[in-house]
Amino acid sequence: MLNGTSTTGLAAKGSAALTSAGWKVTSTGDAGTTGATSTIVYYQQAAQAAVAQGIAKSLGTTAVQQSAAFPNADISVVLGADYAG
Repeated sequence: MLNGTSTTGLAAKGSAALTSAGWKVTSTGDAGTTGATSTIVYYQQAAQAAVAQGIAKSLGTTAVQQSAAFPNADISVVLGADYAG
């Protein structure tokens, strides 16, 4: 769970929301940039698409994308300015 905005504590809020929904969040932090306007759930393997869609739904979004940009996690979430918490 990465905060892609300049809003302090957004990753913690997103993590709490996912934990409450039954998902396991292994880490939170800040993304490399703070200009993300949209929340996107990234997944590495095609077989993980359904899980990514479930996580996105728990966060109130539908944006999922396959990407190798986050090699240390099967699923990565970058929260954008559209995430209300």
